[in-house]
Amino acid sequence: RVHSDGRSVGRGEGRLTVARLLLVEDEAVLRLTFERFLRDEGHAVRTAGDCASAIAALDEEPADAVVCDIVLPD
Repeated sequence: RVHSDGRSVGRGEGRLTVARLLLVEDEAVLRLTFERFLRDEGHAVRTAGDCASAIAALDEEPADAVVCDIVLPD
């Protein structure tokens, strides 16, 4: 479960640190698939469909990691 701080999830006695991820993918079906997978793993995921949106998202709030399609139209 993601706690109110959005950063940790409990498993047994230990805790896993979850990442605040930015997923950048222009193909909507792939973006949704990857987003669901990453959320199911307990990560906090934001998405962007292009480079400009990704830069704007990072300006608004930093991410621990960016998962990015390497072939984007822009």
